[in-house]
Amino acid sequence: MTKKTANNIVAVAFLLFFIAVAILSTGFGPRARLVPLPVAIGSAVLISFQLYLQNTKNTKINLAIDAGELLFGAKESKDSSGKKKEKKENLLKKELVSIGIVVSFLALILVIGIEPAILVFVVGYFRFINKAKWWKSFVFGIGTLLFIHLLFVQFLNVHFYKGILEYIL
Repeated sequence: MTKKTANNIVAVAFLLFFIAVAILSTGFGPRARLVPLPVAIGSAVLISFQLYLQNTKNTKINLAIDAGELLFGAKESKDSSGKKKEKKENLLKKELVSIGIVVSFLALILVIGIEPAILVFVVGYFRFINKAKWWKSFVFGIGTLLFIHLLFVQFLNVHFYKGILEYIL
């Protein structure tokens, strides 16, 4: 199976999943379908656009994700066994760092609440993972927090968890 075929299979599977979610969510009540229906439709549109891009011959866009590796597992190098082991150890290190980031974010939510945790996470992500400057990191963090606050708290009237510190202080 070629890489292009594997990518198409994965993209079509996701497209079918999002179409099914959209169809199922139409049976929900008006408030219950507020989130899944737009997300499913938007995701289906993006997947359709991805299918178009990856099947157009003149497209020079690197989609940066190998769906074939997602579907069939990581490719093994044909080098000596020492390099294979090094790749596996490097992959394990990256996975542990990723899990640590998620656990840290969840701990921040538990201690200081969702909104401050989002600000700390986004600023930290852009500064330390993305290597952006501090001022850009803060701009992205505050912008993200402002967008989430306006969308959920002001528009949808959702009350966020405030964290353990609210009860202590």
